Amino acid sequence: DVEPVFIPRFRAAAAPIKFLSLVMRDAQPAAAVDGTTASLIVVPSPARFALHKLLVSQTRSVIQQTKGGKDLHQAALLLEVLAEDRPDDLSAVAVAFAESGPAVARKVLRGLEAAVKRWPDAEQGAGIVRPVLSE
Repeated sequence: DVEPVFIPRFRAAAAPIKFLSLVMRDAQPAAAVDGTTASLIVVPSPARFALHKLLVSQTRSVIQQTKGGKDLHQAALLLEVLAEDRPDDLSAVAVAFAESGPAVARKVLRGLEAAVKRWPDAEQGAGIVRPVLSE
């Protein structure tokens, strides 16, 4: 499905996510707090989230270009921080995305180049990911 599904407990709609298995592999627990209520949820690792954002930015339709720009910006910010704080996470996740096949690797690389073009501070992180995906 491509239509959002309303989740009453969170009073929010959830949209299906492309390549969900890639982003949620090795997910980690986190707390979601809403006023006085807290729920345990599962979130992707920051490195997986960054590469997933690069990937989905390249699969969006022309109508969703604004979302694609937001995807690239989020990925660029994460690449900048992860290159400094957790470079090994970036390289390990790049290997996992490369193992998903050449089509995925090409899309991530296209997203990577688009992100770096607009946000040059992401280059250090791109320098970690690019060689792995280009093999």
